[in-house]
Amino acid sequence: LNIVCEGASDFGSFPGVKQIGWWVFDGEFGFSLEADWITDEALDQTNPTIAASTDQRVRIAWTGLTASFTEPQIRYITLDGFAAGFYTPDATITEITAAASDHFAPSIAVDTSGNIHIVWHGVTATSPTVMQLASVSSFDGAATWSAAVDLTDDTVDQVNASLLWAGGAAQF
Repeated sequence: LNIVCEGASDFGSFPGVKQIGWWVFDGEFGFSLEADWITDEALDQTNPTIAASTDQRVRIAWTGLTASFTEPQIRYITLDGFAAGFYTPDATITEITAAASDHFAPSIAVDTSGNIHIVWHGVTATSPTVMQLASVSSFDGAATWSAAVDLTDDTVDQVNASLLWAGGAAQF
């Protein structure tokens, strides 16, 4: 059992700033005593979501602020191994969105072919004041990502989507 959460960590360069933590329940010894903190950022990292793929990798997406983008963006990381402490120390954080607009609350799923899908809500060029749902997919293990696809175009906010993949391989 793998769990991610946001929390104000007491480690790293920025104590008190919300970071993304990862705990593992191994079934024999219980939860890891401390979180493996995935981020160490100067600005808040929030709303993590997690999915596992059949290649023994943990896939995590979240909302984060960075020095480059002070508007909330969707961020992603792949961690090798299902046990805490076994992820690649130099795992790279990928900026899924990199725009001067707000993006929030991702949800992530991996289909049966290992394709990774992320959906979130935010403002877009065609909807600069109303929150809409958007998505991206990766068909090569997160090496590259599709362009963002707008899933909704409504006159009222569409927010807090949850993504569940319940069948074969597909794409948005």
